[in-house]
Amino acid sequence: MRSTSGEYYEKLDHVRAFACYAVFVWHFIHGPNGELVPFGSPPALFPLALLDEGYIGVSIFMCLSGYLFAKILDNSQIVYRTFLWNRFLRLAPLLILVFIASGFHLILILKLVDLRFYLGVLLKGFIFPLWPAGGWSIATEIHFYFLLPAILWAVRRSTWLGLALVAAAIALRTGVWAWQGEVQSAAYWTIVGRFDEFALGIVLCRHRAWATGRHWLAAAVFVGFCLFYYAYDRAGGFMNLAGGGYPSKSALWIVLPTIQAACISFLIAWYDQSDLFRPGRISRFIAMIGGISYSIYLLHPFFVFELSKLFFGRGLNYAEALGLATLAFLATIPIGLASFKWIEAPPLRYRRRYKAAVAPAPAAAPKIEPAV
Repeated sequence: MRSTSGEYYEKLDHVRAFACYAVFVWHFIHGPNGELVPFGSPPALFPLALLDEGYIGVSIFMCLSGYLFAKILDNSQIVYRTFLWNRFLRLAPLLILVFIASGFHLILILKLVDLRFYLGVLLKGFIFPLWPAGGWSIATEIHFYFLLPAILWAVRRSTWLGLALVAAAIALRTGVWAWQGEVQSAAYWTIVGRFDEFALGIVLCRHRAWATGRHWLAAAVFVGFCLFYYAYDRAGGFMNLAGGGYPSKSALWIVLPTIQAACISFLIAWYDQSDLFRPGRISRFIAMIGGISYSIYLLHPFFVFELSKLFFGRGLNYAEALGLATLAFLATIPIGLASFKWIEAPPLRYRRRYKAAVAPAPAAAPKIEPAV
């Protein structure tokens, strides 16, 4: 999607497309409770562990948010009120529709709650991860928007100051783990864990030139990250790490957000600066999926589990389940296109430019030598 300043980064839409695909696959291949493919049963090919633990797509989205806003605002000041207005126009229309649809389902069809209770949940969702159908992650993104000016200021002042903020987030998670005996809940669902992804996305964007041409390093990071997730998946993964169930009491969740953020943000910076994927039809098709990824991400919980249930009890192997998930994902593209065209796009005409050029430093007065 093109920003209000005219920038468009096609390869970053590729990243969005993969993030959306990973989340969709995660929900489809496991179903609500691991009925199609059990949780913690990694595929034979270790890179596919990223799809078996496809919730990693949420981390990719959030690293990308930090990276993209830092790139758009490079050497510019943010007009903060306009920035918030633009983000409201971008996120609110579809999110409100999701709230209405979820409320209709919960109140009128399932009759699980009444209207007053549901409205209370929506209000609390501005602070706690309660919004339905993936909306909880949008609330976390909103929390990031309120922190964005401070993080930008810190990283622009000193990279070490930005990294110190990440260290503070690690310390906070350590305190939560010591206090509650587990930190997975806070690390996954809230800004307590997601902060690292936003902040390191900004840091790596500021140093993206360093990633240029470091293909061997990028390959090593990718392979290492996949192997790490393969081992994590074999150990039980998100739902049953070390056999402890959910939420996990493992201290790994203190640093897992940092590991994810560092690896993903570096790979985004490298890919953004590379010529790995040249413009063409395939590139444009993938970028198109990235452009409608917000629609697919918010709407797919309404039907992905029902699609998955069609194949319960059929003894599918992992490859078959992944193939079906991919076909189902491709089938959602028309839904995403319709949602973007009729719900998301119309309000975008009211966006305004939210970055202002930094005023240049005043030139030093010429030095006048005294006459001899």
